[in-house]
Amino acid sequence: MPNEESVNTGKIKTVCNYCGSELHPDAKVCPACGHYKRKMLNWIRHLASATALVMVILAIVQLILAYGEKVDTNKMLNEVEIVKNKADATLTTVEEREKQLSVRLSEVSSDIDSLAKAFESNKQELASNFANLSSEIDKTKDSADKQVNQIVNSVNLQASKSKKRLKKMETDFNTKQDKLNLELATLKDELTVQLEKLQWRDNLIQLTDNAISKCDRYAYDKLKRLETDFKGSDKGSIIVSYILRVKRMYIGLKRYPDEVYKKDGKIVTMHDLSTNAILTELLNNPANHVRALAARALINRQVKGVPEALIKTMQNDRDLYVIKNCINSFCILTGCKQLDVLDYGFIIDYWDKNKLDVVSKLSNPT
Repeated sequence: MPNEESVNTGKIKTVCNYCGSELHPDAKVCPACGHYKRKMLNWIRHLASATALVMVILAIVQLILAYGEKVDTNKMLNEVEIVKNKADATLTTVEEREKQLSVRLSEVSSDIDSLAKAFESNKQELASNFANLSSEIDKTKDSADKQVNQIVNSVNLQASKSKKRLKKMETDFNTKQDKLNLELATLKDELTVQLEKLQWRDNLIQLTDNAISKCDRYAYDKLKRLETDFKGSDKGSIIVSYILRVKRMYIGLKRYPDEVYKKDGKIVTMHDLSTNAILTELLNNPANHVRALAARALINRQVKGVPEALIKTMQNDRDLYVIKNCINSFCILTGCKQLDVLDYGFIIDYWDKNKLDVVSKLSNPT
């Protein structure tokens, strides 16, 4: 049944469609739940919130799309930031307008039109900004591709030039290396020749030294064989000089000045021995100095068999000083003219021609 207030005013109270509260006939907004009495107005309020939410979602989508492109372009980031700020500002404006709707119901229709226009304007602006961003991204991508291509072409050009320089350097290096190898080979050959000469000279010096210091007959005979092998050449002349050096050392040399030696623990004077005893020492004694003393002691023994013993010793003895004494004693004993201090070839020739005459003047051994 209608209450007193309804009767007096002539208007019937209504009930809120959302919370069920009783409303004054002239009320437009429910004081209990804040909903408009007209459903259309409530829909418009929710539409404003949805519009703000859509704008926020579009802003976030735009940020995600912009972030997926060239991150390093500051211009795009600034523009995205501007769009985000505009979206935030729009959301703030919508919230402020929502609060104003509850106070200014009379301006709802105009506000709805304004919001719709703002939404459409922002939508177009977002689409325009998105298109601009896409265009800028494409331009940036094209510019980046051009720069990359320029860099790649420049690098390829430099690489080609470097490759040519390296090829030239390699060719020059190989040429110089071949030249150096040729020079080294020539130098090696020259050094080899010089080394062989030095080794050959060292061998001559060693043989000469052994012939002089050790009275080594083998060393002297080796020099004589080399003289024969290289006769008439420069090497032959060099060998002759070493042989003459040996002979000069033996001219006037008296290696064992004493005429005595020890035998069976006794001092023996070679000149006091008989001719046969001296011959025995000459032919059989192993001591070089004893044989040398025996050869010198035979210098005045005018006895048959002495020349032959001296010749035999010349041919077989290993000591040059012994041979030198044999040659000297033979020449004085037989009257042969001494033509050499160590070579006894002239003695063999003399003995073949004058043997009978010399032997006839010698006495028989006692």
